Amino acid sequence: MTTTAANGRVPRTTKKRSTPEGTPDGGQKPQAPPVTAPIPPQLHVGGPADHSWRETALTRVYELRALATYFTGLDHPVPQTLAQAIEGHLHAAEQTARSRTSPRSRINGSSLERTRSNLDAAESDLLRIAPADYLVGQLPSIEAHVRQHLPRHDPRRARLESIVKESRDRSPDRPRRPLTEEDRNVVISALHAANSEARREGAQVRSFRNVLLVTAGLMTVAALGLALLGIVSPETLPVCFRPEGKVVCPTQEVDVPGPQAPAGTGASAVESAAIAEAEQEAVRSWDIPLIQLVGLIAAAVAGAAALRSIKGTSTPYSIPVALALLKLPTGALTALLGLLLMRGQFVPGLSALDFPAQVLAWAIAFGYAQQLFTRLVDQQGQQVLDSVGGPKARPVES
Repeated sequence: MTTTAANGRVPRTTKKRSTPEGTPDGGQKPQAPPVTAPIPPQLHVGGPADHSWRETALTRVYELRALATYFTGLDHPVPQTLAQAIEGHLHAAEQTARSRTSPRSRINGSSLERTRSNLDAAESDLLRIAPADYLVGQLPSIEAHVRQHLPRHDPRRARLESIVKESRDRSPDRPRRPLTEEDRNVVISALHAANSEARREGAQVRSFRNVLLVTAGLMTVAALGLALLGIVSPETLPVCFRPEGKVVCPTQEVDVPGPQAPAGTGASAVESAAIAEAEQEAVRSWDIPLIQLVGLIAAAVAGAAALRSIKGTSTPYSIPVALALLKLPTGALTALLGLLLMRGQFVPGLSALDFPAQVLAWAIAFGYAQQLFTRLVDQQGQQVLDSVGGPKARPVES
């Protein structure tokens, strides 16, 4: 009901006049919170992986997937076939990077190759749907990657460098030439070739690593076999020496009873029997294992010293570790074989060691001397590591 005043008029309702700011009290007009698009569930990164290359691959998967989602939301049309192919490659790379690797896959590298090849394919397809300005921005990175893995005389590298140079040569009088579809295909072709060469270089490193591990395994089996022979039947392969009047083995020495024949004359049957009996008494079942252990320790010291000249690698295949593993059984075998050569008078003047400490000292020397044989393997390993984008990384002279 409307209330009338004393004069019979209906009083007008007083309205508050809005201020220029748009609020009755002159304050600032409240702004609506910014609208943000929800992140698709597939773009959420999961927990950490159990290997560094897997973590790198998963990070790359989500980066490429985010770019693909962004490009498909732009105004320019994206072929459905390419969009599905990108997602298929990324899904395959993600599933492989998250799955557990069998021992066979660790040796042949199938999981790593599947992940890297699918990531490379997704990146190539992504450049096909990317806008031109994004492709121009990626040219310096693509050029550096191509220079790292393709030789100077490669026509794909030369064509890419020509396109990059033309895109840089601009002035106020001459604007930058836009990239054509033909240029885009040249860039993608050069990137694909560089990625393929990078995977081949990784396969060479993996093959060399496998050869080292197989060789180290075989030599370890040989060293263990000789150690087992020394434990079970120490008289079969005694590492003992016969200086004048006694028999010296790695763990103890025993005097030979009775008179000794002068040097240079043949020993009598009685004396030979006495020497054989003393040797049988002096030899112990732990002589060969002790010599191999001493040689292994000396080889470990030599391997640690040799690592100073081995550079690290960005590949997931640890060549320095494989080289160090090869030195250990090699040192054990060279220590034992060196002493056997001395026992057989292969080195004149070094066939009669006087006490057990000398035997162990020569075992240390022979164990460390394995570095003479494995040094060439170390050099080959360094060459293999240098071949991963090494000599090809120099720029082309203009």
